[in-house]
Amino acid sequence: MNDKIQKLLVLQRNDTEFIAVQRRMKTGPEEMVKAQENLAQAQKAFEKKAAELKEVQIAADAEEMEVKQSEAEIEKQKEKLGVVKNSKEYNIVRTAISVADKHKSEHETIELQYLEKIDAIKADLKSLEAKRDQAAAELESFKKEFMAEEKMLRGKAAELKAKRKLCTKNIDPEDLELYETALRRNHGVAMALMKDGACQGCFRQPIRNVQNQVLLNRDLIACQDCGRILYIAEQEEPVE
Repeated sequence: MNDKIQKLLVLQRNDTEFIAVQRRMKTGPEEMVKAQENLAQAQKAFEKKAAELKEVQIAADAEEMEVKQSEAEIEKQKEKLGVVKNSKEYNIVRTAISVADKHKSEHETIELQYLEKIDAIKADLKSLEAKRDQAAAELESFKKEFMAEEKMLRGKAAELKAKRKLCTKNIDPEDLELYETALRRNHGVAMALMKDGACQGCFRQPIRNVQNQVLLNRDLIACQDCGRILYIAEQEEPVE
């Protein structure tokens, strides 16, 4: 393998690692935002369910009040039974007791339905609280882990930048320009192995003359399709 290719492959390895570090430095904050959004959604769901519980509890309390008022009315009317003077008054009191008793029964049924709903909401609330607490714990854990990782990544990025500067000092400016163009064009991958006559970057086959120039291993040859700089394994031989 000629010296030019070797130098560019060293540079490519460095750039590949640097790109990976940059990508992680970008995705880390994105993952944190996602974790924050998950916590916010969990908190919102919990608060919504808590508000629902409050509303149903108020309704249940109102029904309980109706039941107590009916009970009080029944007791009041029963006291009147002891002082009625005739059958007409008796019938009026009995009717009032019957109405109050019916009213009590109706509201007891409604109150029971509300109480059953409260039990169900409380169960849901407990589950939502657990999910919220889990989301909060995950966010806190991620923050601690990423803070430590971010420090390491920044150090690694600085190290790779310094290493790249040293690498490029030993590369011919024209060769470096060809490499940088291929790097930008191919999203960070400037070099491609040519295997069995095909570029392993785009998997297209250059014309025979280009293949032979690559196999002769004397100059830098770019793939006609993707622009990556082609290189070969040492055992490859020119095609007759």
